[in-house]
Amino acid sequence: MLNTHSSPAIVSQPGTVPNSYLTRIMEVMLEHGQDISPSLQAANIPIPQLSNLKANISSEQYYTFIQALLNNITIDGMGFKVGRKFSINDYGILGFAFISCPTLKHAMETFFRYQAIVGNDSMFEEVMDYEKEDVSLTLISRLPTAQLLQYEVDLFLGQWSATAEAISQAGMEMTFTRLNISYPKPSYAHLYEEAFNCPIFYEQAENKIFFPAKVLDQKSTMLDDDTAQSWEELCQAALNKLNEQHGLAEKVRRIIIDQPAANMGPEEVAGQLNMSYRTLRRRLSEEHTSFKEISDGVRMGLAGEYLRQTEFSTQEIAFLLGFSEVANFHRAFKKWSNITPGEYREQ
Repeated sequence: MLNTHSSPAIVSQPGTVPNSYLTRIMEVMLEHGQDISPSLQAANIPIPQLSNLKANISSEQYYTFIQALLNNITIDGMGFKVGRKFSINDYGILGFAFISCPTLKHAMETFFRYQAIVGNDSMFEEVMDYEKEDVSLTLISRLPTAQLLQYEVDLFLGQWSATAEAISQAGMEMTFTRLNISYPKPSYAHLYEEAFNCPIFYEQAENKIFFPAKVLDQKSTMLDDDTAQSWEELCQAALNKLNEQHGLAEKVRRIIIDQPAANMGPEEVAGQLNMSYRTLRRRLSEEHTSFKEISDGVRMGLAGEYLRQTEFSTQEIAFLLGFSEVANFHRAFKKWSNITPGEYREQ
């Protein structure tokens, strides 16, 4: 059952999404004769900002905008159609580094090594794993509603199917062996079938794309060692700069993730980082976030994963997340997502 609550409270996350995502959404909306200005207004995104492709918007603005679109506009496979609009250019220097790599394996590893420079959205992440004869691409989501999750999975699938076509321009072929999708088969499933041409399994535990590991050995016809090295150096420089800007917030997030049941306060975390609470607060403020935002984001993400992927009771989840009382966990979860833990689990 999809959650149809209007404007859910997306937890304020220390993350960003590239403006190119808005541009691709706008293209699909125009093709379907839809007006996105009310949804932009709901997310406090000024229309002139759409023309600045080098800018980012906050994760909170982005997901508020997407939820408003989903509430107001019905387009079958909206996220998938948006994902299909993406090109290598949308990933900036990372896209050029990707397409310049000597082999597909090098290209994939480069993409996942530097993907943070495209956007550091903490509500989801993509992971590549080697599984026997296959390689898997997994979308790990911390989104609070089933509507947003399905949109993001569709976007993920659309982007990778478009990337497979872009790879063919470099003389490489990315074929697929199967898809695992966490929700029931949608009315627009034919879009998946046409794009991936492989078996598709619905209502699975995870959202995964599988392709044969042997395709990673393919060599690019666009190989230029000097160009490839130059693009990777630019990616590394961008990543170094990003780490300088957002390094402390990520360290705080990791400490909380490692010990969620400890329910550590900012003073304790500051002590682990060998700094004063005042310094921690100031430096997080410089990164446009706060200890509370990071802590709430981590606990909400973990709560969602426990509710969706385990059979733990709400009392057990409350304990794992450091809540002294189940009632406190219920109140916090309702504040985060506008629904109760039980309603979230039933989606």
